[in-house]
Amino acid sequence: MEIMEIKLDVYITDSEINIKFDDNKSIVRILDINDFTFDEQSLYFLLNNDNVEYIGQIKDNYSKKINNFDKVIAISVPSEVDLKYLENILVKEALQKGITLINKEDLIEINLSEKQSDHINEYKNKILFILKNFGYVLFELKNNDKSVNKSRPEKARHKWSKEISQIKFTAKLRGGEGEVIWQSKDKLVLLSGAKLVENAQLNKDGTVNYSAQFAQKLRSDNSDKISNNVTTEDIIFPSPNQLGIFLFFGGQNTWSELKDSNGKTLDEWSRVD
Repeated sequence: MEIMEIKLDVYITDSEINIKFDDNKSIVRILDINDFTFDEQSLYFLLNNDNVEYIGQIKDNYSKKINNFDKVIAISVPSEVDLKYLENILVKEALQKGITLINKEDLIEINLSEKQSDHINEYKNKILFILKNFGYVLFELKNNDKSVNKSRPEKARHKWSKEISQIKFTAKLRGGEGEVIWQSKDKLVLLSGAKLVENAQLNKDGTVNYSAQFAQKLRSDNSDKISNNVTTEDIIFPSPNQLGIFLFFGGQNTWSELKDSNGKTLDEWSRVD
């Protein structure tokens, strides 16, 4: 299997993860919906509780519904990548993988040459690979184009509730342990005293994967709240994925790892059928 390696230039703030690649000609931005201004030159994933519900260029009828989402992933591409082609390929793959999109009726068939198709697919795989390693598994990368016709279960959807905010969840994995309260829709609190996984899981070639690099950055940003690999203050995260990356160095499904005192998972508490 071919190993994908991408050199990234990353900076992180309280409201944004900004990832540049391909000599800074391509940019992936991950932001809360309230911290972003849309433009017509980018491609967007709109998410609700980490579930992608829209893929494409923003149109007037969707820009008016922004409050229905809580997260946006914006993709800025170089001139040689056609946004319409990229949107087409991403939407088609999402639908074929069982993802429900609110804009599926906007899909327009585009005939690509073999060269164009290969180039756009390669670029699409880079984007999904980067997002996956930052905790956003929007849909699986396909290893064989013929496999996309196989039926796949719809991606789980989760919803916060006031009832959930009253529950203390605990996660234990690979020596790490923490207690969490899902305080509000985009505010998960990792309570003081959490024990962090000490060593990152490495790639087969011995290198640190991007998820672990992201975890290292998160830990560095919160270094004043960590002593001897144990948190000394409550730390707030915008999503279970980011909290899990911080606590466990990635490689986990945080929705399933967080459990109440009776063993019921956060996924079970919040899943929307």
